[in-house]
Amino acid sequence: MDPNKTNNQFNLLLNASEAGCSDYIVDTRDVDKFLEDLEELNHAGYIRRSDRKLILILSNRQNLPEILKKNSIRFLADLLFIVPVTENVDECQKYELITHQFVGTGEIDTPLYLDQWDACTEKFVENANLFPARYERYGRWINCTVELIKENEGQWGQIFDNRTGDGVLGAVVEDRVDVGITALYSWYHEWTFLDFSAPYIRSGITCLAPAPRAIPSWQLPILPFSLWVWIAVLSTFIYASIALSVIQEGSIAYSVFITFGMMITQHPDEITAIIEIGAAIRDLTNYIRAVIKNSSRVIQSQPNVGYTWKVRSVTGWLLITGLIIDNAYGGGLASTFTVPKFEKSIDTMQDLVDSNLEWGATHDAWVFSMTLSSDPKIMSLVKQFRVYDAGKLHNKSFTRSMAFSIEKLPSGSFAIGDYITRKAMPGLELILEEFYWEQCVLTARKNSPYTSKVTDFVGRLHGSGLILAWETQVAQKYLDNDIQQAVRLSRSQKDVKTAPLDFHHVVVNF
Repeated sequence: MDPNKTNNQFNLLLNASEAGCSDYIVDTRDVDKFLEDLEELNHAGYIRRSDRKLILILSNRQNLPEILKKNSIRFLADLLFIVPVTENVDECQKYELITHQFVGTGEIDTPLYLDQWDACTEKFVENANLFPARYERYGRWINCTVELIKENEGQWGQIFDNRTGDGVLGAVVEDRVDVGITALYSWYHEWTFLDFSAPYIRSGITCLAPAPRAIPSWQLPILPFSLWVWIAVLSTFIYASIALSVIQEGSIAYSVFITFGMMITQHPDEITAIIEIGAAIRDLTNYIRAVIKNSSRVIQSQPNVGYTWKVRSVTGWLLITGLIIDNAYGGGLASTFTVPKFEKSIDTMQDLVDSNLEWGATHDAWVFSMTLSSDPKIMSLVKQFRVYDAGKLHNKSFTRSMAFSIEKLPSGSFAIGDYITRKAMPGLELILEEFYWEQCVLTARKNSPYTSKVTDFVGRLHGSGLILAWETQVAQKYLDNDIQQAVRLSRSQKDVKTAPLDFHHVVVNF
């Protein structure tokens, strides 16, 4: 390729790569320009090539040290240079086949002689493998050292459009590390910048929500009826009181008292006593009104009109209604005092949305998988998500003011933040429904030479069952077993002690 004639070299490479071209044999005057375009191609294209092979034809060996120092060379494992032995071209020209040391940052720019090609005999001198698998077994065949780099401050991190970032994701996209290992999922935005391995473990996302508390005793007399039933009872009471007042042409207080008495009891003697008391209240009310008005007329008790057909019809209707209400309320009240009552528990995503309770963690990576959803329920959950530091989350775990996101792993263990302690667990319980589930993947730079080998390694781990065994071992070694057990048993029926009726059970009825 002539860079002076190929002004659109990058687009040619991009189109070839997207069409399926994975390997390149390059004879160009400007190797630096080609390597720059190839590096940009690695980030811009959608097609991944973990085993990409590159053969560069050089005119002489003098430029080789400078080429090996290029940053893009660090990420090319299958690289081969064809260099003429002498600059004078004759019929028996020989070519050296050279690659680079792919064994660490300190030796990456060291040339490695592989073989020599004789143009006359058309044979290789050594018959060596021109593309040795130098990363098949990292620690067994090569004396390598794995360096663990922690990104505690940025945690999962994020990736910006200029290919920078923070946390684990930022360390990978900026080439500060080769592989990112944490609870990273198959997020689309991150996929456009990175390579993903095959999934190695399933992770289900749910929450620890405030556990329902026992309902206070003062609320128990209200529970037998729903809100609409109480509204119906109150409406009946008001309507009947007004009807009696109009029929008897008496005071409202008298009518209200009589109506209330008929609705709460059906015993004849009690009804008679209520009517007599009501009549006395009516006479007393009329007397006081007359005294206040300085009236000289004698206050006479009004004839009892309770036996007229109008009063009898209203009274009969009230007695029937009161009988039904009393029996229904009495049965419900007995059940309420017999069986312990608790607040409504949060069992599903919809319950969490309806409660308008915030939920959260120390990073918004918990909702990365939900942000693109158009489901109204999921969108509401995303709006309710909050990001707090570990100290504030720890304090909130005792205030019943929010739920806390956790991961449910295949072997039954839970990934729980350190801000959830043993003291906080009695007030929390596990939400039954998973918000979503994802497959955890390992991340590497785009077109990384490690991706395919890591994927093969993950497949062997799945086939052997080691991942589940390792998960159990790691959980036993590093996780708090008491908290794990508390989460597993948080939905179990709690023992409720029974006790005979006491004064505080019935005082609210009076």
